[in-house]
Amino acid sequence: PYVSVSTLAILFVFLFYPLWRFFFRLQREVSTVKMIFAIELVLVSNFKLVNEIRTRFQFYLLYYAVVNRTYLHFKEFCRHLHNTYTAVCEYK
Repeated sequence: PYVSVSTLAILFVFLFYPLWRFFFRLQREVSTVKMIFAIELVLVSNFKLVNEIRTRFQFYLLYYAVVNRTYLHFKEFCRHLHNTYTAVCEYK
């Protein structure tokens, strides 16, 4: 079937770009988690910290922040898809 260039461009802008942005942000969060994990490993393993429990709790808070940010990215992506769908339905 014949698909116009403008349709492809609109599809790219409204579908692929947000998807790409979401995965890019996800990748960034994953690298953040790796970094946090590495620091935690060095701190807690090598130096038997006096307040190890508190230190671990702080790291869990950092992990939670990353998960929360990822959830927000996903929510934004879903909202974008919903808005696109609504716009297409109204256009028809």
